[in-house]
Amino acid sequence: MALKINNPPFAAGTTLPSAPPHGFFAYQPNASNPWFGIASGSNFYGMSGATPGPPGIATVGGYYAGMGIGGLTTNDGQPIFGVLNSSQSANGLGHTALTIYDNNLMETFNNVVDDGSGNRKTNPALTSLAGTAGTIQWAQPEQGTRKVFIAYADAYAEDNTTNQTITFPTPYTYTPVITTDTTGLTLAVSTTELTITAPDTTTTYTGVIEVVGI
Repeated sequence: MALKINNPPFAAGTTLPSAPPHGFFAYQPNASNPWFGIASGSNFYGMSGATPGPPGIATVGGYYAGMGIGGLTTNDGQPIFGVLNSSQSANGLGHTALTIYDNNLMETFNNVVDDGSGNRKTNPALTSLAGTAGTIQWAQPEQGTRKVFIAYADAYAEDNTTNQTITFPTPYTYTPVITTDTTGLTLAVSTTELTITAPDTTTTYTGVIEVVGI
């Protein structure tokens, strides 16, 4: 028994019917942003050369402006798959929600998920711990098997007798070590937090704190 295929109506041009029949297929090959799509109700869904799609057309665009396969060579290799977020720039670079490159590098908007060698690099936003003067800006940029916490005391002072603590976003399995402390503060660590012994003085402290462990 032969398979019978009924093709939907097909039309070229940017002028679309106000209420196209379900399955109506339209395309525009010569526009500045060529597209093709299929109607579902009063909406068209399909592909366009760039995003956003033309007015009234919900489309997925090319690699540098939406989602796609392939693309021009970049410093990270040949992109083979990418999805951009809503704050994309003209070419999408720097606003990547997820990109996979041919060297196994995976990038997200703020992070490198995997550099191709199993190492995760991240760029989280800094969190601020306020003292009675100044702040300590901190983040835990590596939260895998190897965990790294980094902080910067910016003219920080704590003029009282209450210790301050910073809870690590991802706890360590074993008690980590403070590998760097150029602040002059008295510090202690556990698997879950960094404790800053209250200096109980208006003296300010500035420097870097780094905690490393697994």
